[in-house]
Amino acid sequence: MAELSAALRGVNFTWKTSGVKAARNLWLNLDGGRVHAVVGENGAGKTTLGHIIAGVLRPDSGVLQFDQKQHNLNRRRQGLLPGVGLVRQHCIWPPDFRIREMVFLGRKPRGPRAQNREFSQAAEHWGFGDINPEERVGGMDASGLQRAQMAAALMMGTKFLVLDEPSSAWEEEHKTEFFALLSLLRAEGRAILLITHRIDDVFRIANVVTVLKGGRIVGTWDAGEISREGLLSAMFGENRSMQWGLEIDSEPRGKTQPEKEGSHALKSTVKPVLEVRNLSFEDSRRQLKKVNFRVFPGEILAITGLREEGISCLEDAITGNIESVSGELLMDAKPCKGCLRRRGLRYVPSNKLERGSSFDSTLAENIMALEPAKFSKKGWLSPVRLSKLAETRRLGWGIIGRMDQKLGELSGGNIQRAILEREIGTDARLYILADPVWGLDELGKKRAYARMEEIRNKGAAVLLLASDIDEALVIANRIGVIYGGELREIRNAEDWHREELQKAVAGS
Repeated sequence: MAELSAALRGVNFTWKTSGVKAARNLWLNLDGGRVHAVVGENGAGKTTLGHIIAGVLRPDSGVLQFDQKQHNLNRRRQGLLPGVGLVRQHCIWPPDFRIREMVFLGRKPRGPRAQNREFSQAAEHWGFGDINPEERVGGMDASGLQRAQMAAALMMGTKFLVLDEPSSAWEEEHKTEFFALLSLLRAEGRAILLITHRIDDVFRIANVVTVLKGGRIVGTWDAGEISREGLLSAMFGENRSMQWGLEIDSEPRGKTQPEKEGSHALKSTVKPVLEVRNLSFEDSRRQLKKVNFRVFPGEILAITGLREEGISCLEDAITGNIESVSGELLMDAKPCKGCLRRRGLRYVPSNKLERGSSFDSTLAENIMALEPAKFSKKGWLSPVRLSKLAETRRLGWGIIGRMDQKLGELSGGNIQRAILEREIGTDARLYILADPVWGLDELGKKRAYARMEEIRNKGAAVLLLASDIDEALVIANRIGVIYGGELREIRNAEDWHREELQKAVAGS
């Protein structure tokens, strides 16, 4: 592949509905054979920049020189630029479509067999041979969808690839595959823009790193010329980095539970808040096999594993999102039928967009959705009181966005912060948190972990469903592994070594 050279000049973008400026006079050089990482805190403008480069958003001004052509981004219609591929953080493919149908949408018509054959051959070449082209989009998890998007982009002969928070959805099993693929694409001379909040990804694969803050470029460095501490300081500012301890080494720090579940003292003196007995389910895609566990007051129980091995199914079974589940759920020793929400459950779903938020509602409405009594009287809503209450809650999480702004205009990280404020911003007896820090920058993670520790120390029971084993090791008291729909042994967090936990997740 011929050496590429791309340059972005004078990009400005303002959201018309809210007046928020998401890009302010941005200039970037993006060359073939290099991975250019763009980092910044949630709401810095990273995703907006990626969508402008790909041609999804039309900016107020800006020029992209690419592949010996100059594109005036303000004058062209929306749609991907020729030769540019975009792998979105949140896949927008319709859930009822098959993978092959989305891959070949808009291309020369051909039959299903030909589509399957061409996709499978290409996917195998790029290391995605396990993707079934007949699988429906709605039946795939975030990891599978991002891998399918990547395969689709590469099948189009993409020279310039924009990756929006890709490794967030690539599970432990596929992370090595992901970085090997990026190395291969870089060696082929393709230009790669890597949008990420993961500092480790920058130093593992990037050649160049640019920091965005408030839609502006703070600086650009070769990856070997800046330290981790320097990058964090540029992203958050030195004072905030020090305040939240971001300069401290982030080794796993699992908490010790004073008494093990199997001890006589714990059984006789403490009753579980949530008890799951013989929970079972099976369909053509997933299964649970007589899952049993208890979550006690004042603890965080983490169950970790690959999503397709039971994490997603367990989440849906406990929260009432799938039917035909056998077994029993008890909350405070009383059988539960139907949705646990009615019993005071707080729930952060793994599907943050379709299940966890309302894009067409305002930020204030999303934050206060569970507490209508606080801003209504005799059935009448008070918009002023709603905004005032939500504004107070917003400040606690540092959510970047106006109260009257549609949630869909916010960055993925700020949407996640709004969900966390709604669900764990108030006290409850039981919390079910599925990948709660997914999509958050390091400052957001620190805040989320601090809040989780706070509610645990107040005596709440927390069930953490974590596809990231490091998240389980960082915050949990006890950790169990689910594989093939079967829950393996549960141990105190300090009794797990990372390598051992990693093997258990893989079924070894």
